Amino acid sequence: MSSEQEKGIINKIKNNNWWISILLAIPIGILANVLTPAIQDKYSKYSENAAIKRIERIKTEYTAAKYYSENREEFSIYMSSVIIKMTMIGTITTIAVAFFTFAQSFINRLRKVKLNFTQWIYSVIILYVAISIYSIAREALREYDNVKNFKEYEKMILKEFE
Repeated sequence: MSSEQEKGIINKIKNNNWWISILLAIPIGILANVLTPAIQDKYSKYSENAAIKRIERIKTEYTAAKYYSENREEFSIYMSSVIIKMTMIGTITTIAVAFFTFAQSFINRLRKVKLNFTQWIYSVIILYVAISIYSIAREALREYDNVKNFKEYEKMILKEFE
């Protein structure tokens, strides 16, 4: 086969690919138009579900803030429990990291080889605990702000749901 014949075959393939693209574009366009309403319906249901969940979350937060603003002693107990929970998580993490450090040191001495497989374990544990403590503290501070400024918080909630 000569190079001119090869070029001719390549040109025919290129031309055929162009027509194939056009022929495939039409069914894909029709399919997209048929599926669009279904996708929009699913998205709107998702948005409705998200709105319902948001309203439920706000109602729960409001109920808790109202309760704690009327029962400051209970609020003190709640905040103390949050501090204890964060302390416990930090303590458990320290124990776990100490255990992995000891285990790594023991394994390295037995094998007389230095392996650093625990570094990624430390990182994952510490990151998880930091995120956990942060989310607990963030939630407690949000609750604290709602209780501390309950009148403003109540006005904001009532205005939002008017």
